[in-house]
Amino acid sequence: MRIPPKPNDLSEPAETIAAMRKRRGGPLSNLDRILLNSPPMAKAWNDFMGIIRGDIMVDARVRELVICSLAALHSTDAAFNQHLAAFRKLGGNEMQASALRDPVTAVGNRALFPGLDRAILALTVEMTRKTKVSDPVVAAIRTALNEQQLLDLMSLTASYIMVFRFMAALGFTEADGCPE
Repeated sequence: MRIPPKPNDLSEPAETIAAMRKRRGGPLSNLDRILLNSPPMAKAWNDFMGIIRGDIMVDARVRELVICSLAALHSTDAAFNQHLAAFRKLGGNEMQASALRDPVTAVGNRALFPGLDRAILALTVEMTRKTKVSDPVVAAIRTALNEQQLLDLMSLTASYIMVFRFMAALGFTEADGCPE
């Protein structure tokens, strides 16, 4: 990694480390330990990702669908596999799981994904590849989600694009695992 992680037994800043462990439900991830090279950044990241993971109005299955598709688009197998397990637990089937390895193709798969799922997949592809989202994709999502849900969905997607690009910049490998 380009920035060395702090030791697992780091004790300061105590409040930030305690909050990170609470959000994780256990030990710090490699990313947490890297972020602790900048305590203000570590606190801000933990607070922000805690909200993204737990407080926004995005259905848990949709959240995992988004993260899986973004992990595939960013070629992050460890994250893909971790979040795919969660997607399956929340109702995703094996055929959908296989199709999510190629989100660009999955967008058009009417047999496996209902309309809202396809629109959400299109959103992840467009936000990743083009940065701009087309009006038809937003219109398709608006048929099922209110304004807050749409905003939260876009925030979730943008946040995980940031996570995966940050991991790439730091030099994360598959052996380093999935931090979020």
